[in-house]
Amino acid sequence: MTLGEYISKYRKEHGLSGRAFAVLSDLSVQYVSNLERGINNTGKPLIATLDTYAKVAKATGIGEIELLNMLDDTVLINANLQKRDMVTTLKFHAAEEGKKKAVENALDDVMIPKTKIIPLFGSSFAAGSFEPGTQDDPFEDYEVDANSKAEFAIRISGDSMEPELHDGQIALCTKRKPQIGEIVVCLVNGSFYVKQFITDGVNIYLRSINRKRKDADLDVWASGNYTAKCFGTVIHKKIPLVMQ
Repeated sequence: MTLGEYISKYRKEHGLSGRAFAVLSDLSVQYVSNLERGINNTGKPLIATLDTYAKVAKATGIGEIELLNMLDDTVLINANLQKRDMVTTLKFHAAEEGKKKAVENALDDVMIPKTKIIPLFGSSFAAGSFEPGTQDDPFEDYEVDANSKAEFAIRISGDSMEPELHDGQIALCTKRKPQIGEIVVCLVNGSFYVKQFITDGVNIYLRSINRKRKDADLDVWASGNYTAKCFGTVIHKKIPLVMQ
């Protein structure tokens, strides 16, 4: 039984939808679907990370070792883990001698990776037409340099951030609070926006770099009905503040 088959079996036995299991396991709906199908968004075989196994074990109320021992795919190696992490973690979790031997043999051929995989979100961020945690937030694996500070990537849609960010461009991002003047990935009332972040300490002003598209500006007043949540900042050179 694979991890995906285990998830599917558990959901059916407990009457859970894919969305409900995603919330329970702190995984995205799309990723849960991909796990059950055993492929990623590009149709290639999906190799789950050890963190995914841990989240599924916690969600289904069993120990990590117990889960690993009941599955047939636990000797698959995620090539994006550092070799030292594989040695310390996989050997610890592989309780059965046969699986230990298989892991040790696999480790002999593993090289420390020069790249890492981060999620690439391809929805219309600049236009703000995507609801997180649903089937409308598909992502795919995106390969970057192993030393990159990027934690996720977005594909820009539209021209409101020209000339800094172009339509269709993939922008690398980090998960941290923005400073004034940085380009932010921000969720406002259920929609995502990529804008320059400006604040007076109370209110938030999201500005389009392309002033021909100032119609796409957004003001989030502390006394208003809008709510804003920052998911990260685009890795980008410092740029001047947008003037009104």
